[in-house]
Amino acid sequence: MWHVILVIITVLLVLVILAFTGVQPFSDFKNKIVSNIGDIFQETEPTTIYDASTQEGQVIIPEEDNSVTLTPITTTSSATTTPPAEVTTIYVPSFLITDIISDATPYQIKAGYVTQCKITVYLKATEANKPGYYTIELVSKYIQSYGTQEIRYVRGNEVNPLSWTVSGGETWLAMGRGESLRVLFDCMYSYLPFEPVTPFFKGTPPTTIENALFGMINNQRAKVGIASLKWEQSIQDDARLNAMNMLVEGVSLASSLQPPYEAQIVFSGSVHSGETPEMIAKKAFDSWLSSNPDRLKLIEADYKLMAVGYVEENREHIYYIDVLFSK
Repeated sequence: MWHVILVIITVLLVLVILAFTGVQPFSDFKNKIVSNIGDIFQETEPTTIYDASTQEGQVIIPEEDNSVTLTPITTTSSATTTPPAEVTTIYVPSFLITDIISDATPYQIKAGYVTQCKITVYLKATEANKPGYYTIELVSKYIQSYGTQEIRYVRGNEVNPLSWTVSGGETWLAMGRGESLRVLFDCMYSYLPFEPVTPFFKGTPPTTIENALFGMINNQRAKVGIASLKWEQSIQDDARLNAMNMLVEGVSLASSLQPPYEAQIVFSGSVHSGETPEMIAKKAFDSWLSSNPDRLKLIEADYKLMAVGYVEENREHIYYIDVLFSK
């Protein structure tokens, strides 16, 4: 039996030798064998991975050394992707902390002589601080909050020191150990600009206050024998804009006059409980009569046109009035 097996092996070896030496048809037999072996051990089909966030794909191709080569390809997605919502960052300018002091010493706290103390923070405004309302919160590095305080800031004004009461907790223990207050405490801020009760729109009719002042000014001119002024809508738009600028800045301040305007008078105050529009107009008018420069502007004979602008702030109800005169 082993003689038969030996003969078969010898024949097979001869066929293989003839096939790889290029002898036909044995070389065709060799190609078929190699092809069949390749089919058995063929490489895995490339796998495409799709990333919906970038709408790009990657082809992963295994290599003989088991490493992975990543080749980016362009793909087209049938699904519609929704872009992320736009995030708006609101910058809140912080005040400069110049000092933080306490009315109790670390020894008093540690010895138990006091159970609470006052922390006073000194703040200084910078050019970045816009006029408006600032809510200031005192916090410690232990994420403790000691409440908030609100201030009304006008450009150029000093910020008054703010005080909070502190007692108990990790912050109290740290103060007892004498930790630096400038390191221990900080402030957080939120901000609201000055805004009017009624938005400013060009071309809107005069309000009750604006009409009342127009009548009072012309009555005064009639008393001294001067011709009445005429109301001009475009002048009112500019007067309201000037009043709005005063509101935004939080101060009553005359603007730089440009042609065709010859003169300007301004007034500001706070609306009191029970005060009517006519009473507010009378208060402004009386103030102008008591000021000689303003009184002379009211009765200047060369002026032919005028208008009044009035705006009122929506929180503390501080109002601003601007009157413009033109020839």
